[in-house]
Amino acid sequence: MFESDKWLYGDVQQNRKIFEDNDSQLARRNYLSSLFAFYEIILSNLRETIAKLLVDKFDLRGKWEFH
Repeated sequence: MFESDKWLYGDVQQNRKIFEDNDSQLARRNYLSSLFAFYEIILSNLRETIAKLLVDKFDLRGKWEFH
């Protein structure tokens, strides 16, 4: 896990605890916002990793293979 992932995961946990202790619209919005931000950073890291693997494979073979 990257440092930014850990930071956002901490936000998700903290906002979840606040939401469980005090069920309000603000707590719900904060929890969902932090959860979506965490998912977005995970997907971004996954896209970067896949792109790097494809570029490395292209450098080795000289052609694109997506399957």
